[in-house]
Amino acid sequence: MCVLDMNREVAVCNLDGNGMKKIALNKKGLTKIENLYPAPLGKILVHADDCIFMYDLAARKVLHEITLPEATVVKQIHWSS
Repeated sequence: MCVLDMNREVAVCNLDGNGMKKIALNKKGLTKIENLYPAPLGKILVHADDCIFMYDLAARKVLHEITLPEATVVKQIHWSS
């Protein structure tokens, strides 16, 4: 389970709350994070600013990114390889 805190760090833990570790999202120019979405194992989708990107929690880097037009509202994400 992933939780975003006020310092733009993602807290990753088990469902029972044990084994928590904090990971800072390292992306150039990141200012405002809107939402987190589930992704394949070990990764999360992050809706931030004017883009959505897939972040690898183990490697701590952005894998894929898509830019959104201004004023786009994201309601649902479906990932397909």
